[in-house]
Amino acid sequence: MRNIMCVIAYDGTDFWGWQVQDEGRTVQGEIEKVLKTMTGENIRVTAAGRTDTGVHSTGQVINFSASMDNIPLDKIPLALNYYLPHDVRVLEAREVDCDFSSRFSATARLYRYYMYESPCSLPHLNRYAWRLIHHPDIRRLNKMASFFRGERDYTTFSNAKDASLSKKRNIHSAVFYYQNSQLVFEIKADSFLYRMVRSIVGSLIEFEKKAYDPYHIDEIIKKEKRELAGTTAPAHGLFLEKVFYD
Repeated sequence: MRNIMCVIAYDGTDFWGWQVQDEGRTVQGEIEKVLKTMTGENIRVTAAGRTDTGVHSTGQVINFSASMDNIPLDKIPLALNYYLPHDVRVLEAREVDCDFSSRFSATARLYRYYMYESPCSLPHLNRYAWRLIHHPDIRRLNKMASFFRGERDYTTFSNAKDASLSKKRNIHSAVFYYQNSQLVFEIKADSFLYRMVRSIVGSLIEFEKKAYDPYHIDEIIKKEKRELAGTTAPAHGLFLEKVFYD
């Protein structure tokens, strides 16, 4: 058996997230269905991160065990893409050590959240960015974002459905910047709580609009109460961009 690692991209708009569910179309379900078609075997796929309904990816990492001896490694993306639907694509594939896990071997994940400022809805951006009707002060946003550094308890920005035993997470960086005409929030951490990134983005945009003092963020993080967070940003602006490994 070969342990195959793949980097994949997908448009999450028409998926009920990554993970296979009893009902609804999922990214994992589509990939496992194709592997079944190609090999005749029920192959389980592991991902670096279980993205939520509507969330996209340009750098999700998966791995699975399969023989696939009849397919050269460099042809695996072509073979999978032949059967996969248009909104999922395998970008690259490689064979890795048998003890490699796309989830547990990962050292960090990087997400980007995209926004655009416009008085009216723009159809070409609506699937992949959150529309803001005001122009935020990026200096204030970055001052607030500066409190998301290092290992802290982020219960305030967790979700009631998060089953993690510990709400502590180690954040490497968090910053807002403009990329062409879009406002981007980029955050890198060892791992994230369920809907944590969307909670952070929505809260910071709301608090900036209300002209809260940036130190308000530090205070509510310390209080560890979910009800102190603000709005949760919609899913369609969020992308899993890259997964890091040693």
